[in-house]
Amino acid sequence: LMVTFGETKSSKGAGFNQLGVAVGDPGSGDAAESVFVVLFLALIALVGYGAVLVFSGMAEVPILVRQLDTATRKAMKPPPPGVPAQPRRNKGAIATWAMAAFLVGIFVMMHWQNYGTKGLEDAHSALYTTLLWAVLIFTVISARNYILVPDSPATRYFVIAYDVMSLAVFRNQVILMVLIMLGFASNEYFSLMLLEVLNISSVLSNVTLAVTVPGKKLLTMLYLQGVTALVVAQFGLQYYEGTMHNSGDACHSAVSCFWTVMYKAIPAKSVGGIMKPATHYDMDGEPAYLLRFLFDMSFHIWVGQLLFSIVMGLMVNTFKSLDDAATARGNILANQTFVSGIPRSKFDDLGLPGAPPFDDLNKHTQNPWMYVFYLFTLQKKSPVEYTGVDSYIKDCMDRGDLKWLPRNTALVIQNASVEIEDEDAGDGGDNDDRGVRKLLAIIGEGVANLKGGVAGLTGRLNDIEDSALNNK
Repeated sequence: LMVTFGETKSSKGAGFNQLGVAVGDPGSGDAAESVFVVLFLALIALVGYGAVLVFSGMAEVPILVRQLDTATRKAMKPPPPGVPAQPRRNKGAIATWAMAAFLVGIFVMMHWQNYGTKGLEDAHSALYTTLLWAVLIFTVISARNYILVPDSPATRYFVIAYDVMSLAVFRNQVILMVLIMLGFASNEYFSLMLLEVLNISSVLSNVTLAVTVPGKKLLTMLYLQGVTALVVAQFGLQYYEGTMHNSGDACHSAVSCFWTVMYKAIPAKSVGGIMKPATHYDMDGEPAYLLRFLFDMSFHIWVGQLLFSIVMGLMVNTFKSLDDAATARGNILANQTFVSGIPRSKFDDLGLPGAPPFDDLNKHTQNPWMYVFYLFTLQKKSPVEYTGVDSYIKDCMDRGDLKWLPRNTALVIQNASVEIEDEDAGDGGDNDDRGVRKLLAIIGEGVANLKGGVAGLTGRLNDIEDSALNNK
């Protein structure tokens, strides 16, 4: 803010909002030093975001690629007899894209015939360029929706690139880095970086989700508002052309009246700001005044009361649901062990002698990272080296079965020969962790004894072979 000035502050007439001009301006005086500070801070931020981008890529991309390849291999396996094969392409995505591109093309053609005759230098070229970019972006989105199973190298690389850019942690860093580079050319882009608080603050992130989660519904309501503006523009042009205006200039086409309604009437929730006031004295008789009254009031009730209330209701309800879910999640994390789900109150009620406090049990005795490290080691370990416990857990992981994890129990609870009732367990009793652990212990002990026996037999055979060689 302190290095951004208007055009009159610069002898070159460009203003200090362009950093390069401000630095090279001999009339800038001491202000140039502040510009250098801005450049220095921006470079630090650029390097920092780049580091986060690289770290995010190293952490997230391999996981994404592995999940994609696993899903692809599963989808490409021959289905069982009588089961239809999973479709690999979504033809509906192409149909949607073709319809959107057709409508945009029709709009551009009609608009060009009515308003544009000077080629790309025409004043409407910005509108056509925006529509072109919108079609290109929608083309990429439609291409990703079309590919259900990336069964070729080209589709695989495209899906990986698209999905990587769809990751919030990756996409946000790229956007921030682009804003910094744009800020080097024009200072106002630096201010957009302050919106990163939407990602930093959990409360504000819920505000963002309150808009993005019901996004399709909100877009539908926006479309309905556009349809309403079009209807009002058409009827207003037909019956009240002389009274519908934008800042004093009356609109004389459906397009100009449409944008007038969208720009002035929709935000104000009333057409009073774009139409001259009417009384029954200056109207053509009382019926005409009543029709004008109905026209104004129907817009106010439909747009001002109903549509805006529905939009606000969607966002408020979504925000409340997200806030309730966050509160419930925080309560669970604070009062249940992360791994086994032991409630704090039930663990404290046991009063086990020598038992660690609940927080120590949750953070140290059943440290979640120890389980993560074990699973990572299991993935890197050769199956030949698996113990019985390793084989059992690996089989459970391959089947997506979490029965190998402790459920409402811990070693200190098992040693005391007590149980915590599992409120979520069914009547089948197939979640007996103690029985599973005993079975795993027996299997592990048996495998260890077997390995010891094989090693002893191998050593004995080696001794016999050495003895035979010496005798020769």
